[in-house]
Amino acid sequence: IYNASAGSVTLSASSVVSNSATNNGGGIWNGAAGSVTLSASSIVSNRVIANGGGIFNDLGTLFLAASTVAANSAQSGGGIYNIGASAVVTIADNSQVRENVAATFGGGLNNSGGIVMLDHSGILSNVITAQAFSQGGGVYINGGAMTITNNSLIQNNATGNDEGAGAGVIVINGALTVEDSAFLFNGPGRGGAIHHGNGTLNITGSCIVGNSDTAIDASPPTTATG
Repeated sequence: IYNASAGSVTLSASSVVSNSATNNGGGIWNGAAGSVTLSASSIVSNRVIANGGGIFNDLGTLFLAASTVAANSAQSGGGIYNIGASAVVTIADNSQVRENVAATFGGGLNNSGGIVMLDHSGILSNVITAQAFSQGGGVYINGGAMTITNNSLIQNNATGNDEGAGAGVIVINGALTVEDSAFLFNGPGRGGAIHHGNGTLNITGSCIVGNSDTAIDASPPTTATG
């Protein structure tokens, strides 16, 4: 599905399965000011040579409700690739980004400068395959911000080996806020749950259990309560 600038697409109880592209967006490509809404739908087993195996969101708005992005593959952003200051992704209502694969950055999701909100949903069992410089088995953030709230779950995500970083989430630069959520059994890699470079990291009322190495590897000041 190719949604050009300012277009609007809604999928309800639908599936986008086993598609491929040579550039970005194996299943869906959403352009500037475009809007894509998924309700009880699935984006499964799509692949791309470049970025966004399942969905590539380029300066647009993407909303997932009770939907699944699974088993997609890409160089970066195996499930979803979100790029640009006006790019917004909301993953809500028991949605799952799971079992996606990227070669280098962001097995489940790559956020490059945009906004990502994970609400009562999961980033599960995503993986980076590279043996060197693998970062963000679940989520890779380079610019922008991500909030993880309302009993969301980051679980069983992995980097390529012990030399990787941020099996659950890696933040190269940006803001990460975690509230009332859980990071469970992510690894291997430095910062099994979270590897945080530059920006802000705030964690409140959350559970971080069974992750590899140093569970939270953070260079800036970190606020953690509860």
